[in-house]
Amino acid sequence: MDKKQNHSNIIFHILFQLATGKTDWNYETFPQNKEWQKIKSLLIEVTKQLEQIISQSEVHSPYYNYQNGFHFALLLTPNFTIMEYNHKLPNELGYKPKEVQNNKLADLLHNNQTLPIPTIKKILKQKKELQLLLTFRTKQQKVITANCTLILLPGSATILLIAIKTIQKEIWDILQLDQNANRTDAEIIQIQKVSQFILSQLHLPLPTTREIATQFQTNEFTLKKLFRDHLHTSIYQFYNHERLKNAHELIQQTNLSLVEIALHCGFNDYHSFATAFKKKYHYPPSQVKRPE
Repeated sequence: MDKKQNHSNIIFHILFQLATGKTDWNYETFPQNKEWQKIKSLLIEVTKQLEQIISQSEVHSPYYNYQNGFHFALLLTPNFTIMEYNHKLPNELGYKPKEVQNNKLADLLHNNQTLPIPTIKKILKQKKELQLLLTFRTKQQKVITANCTLILLPGSATILLIAIKTIQKEIWDILQLDQNANRTDAEIIQIQKVSQFILSQLHLPLPTTREIATQFQTNEFTLKKLFRDHLHTSIYQFYNHERLKNAHELIQQTNLSLVEIALHCGFNDYHSFATAFKKKYHYPPSQVKRPE
């Protein structure tokens, strides 16, 4: 094996160490030339960002049987074909290696989860990193919603995807602070699942309440009551608040056009997006400061 290949293997080894939560990797394994030292600096920066993500996700629900932390990682081609994965992916999703290797990421996702690849690639080209919720489908047809970080690797078109299963902190804080709510374990689990599903679908029009209720094996009345009692809002208001918040961040952090952002956030056209945005923030999208 030549030195270049060996050094590439070192990088992949470090990336997968990071993907399993090990952030104290050995800095001394890198060559001393200028090019490799630059790569080392970039990896150190990625490490710092991942440590920050972990620290911000330190919320664990007693109603879930998993611990907070990295659960699986993938290396993807520019077309989102799976190149490599760590050993935790088969454990989490139940697939055999031949069902994962060289297959599309979309094949692992739930039927209701779409992957807007052109928009994701455009954001990664500008920001090098993107966080989003993805809903995976296990071999046993169970659903796992994960917080995912996509990182465009330095000097490469390869994408690192790191998936973390965790409760949404904002939702959990609301549930924790609402001491007067008469809630049960089953209600908390249900509101978590439905809320995470909606958050994973912000780039799409909201399904009807009946469709959501059917998917989660409940009825419209119960679903509406859960949101009203525990989140103090309606299903649509929750969805609209989150997609407008997402749109505001995209305007601030990317160079995507306002029309692209409107479509990415589930609006049918720019006019309806601009109207909803101004109603929430009291200023139009065009007044938000864009990146230099």
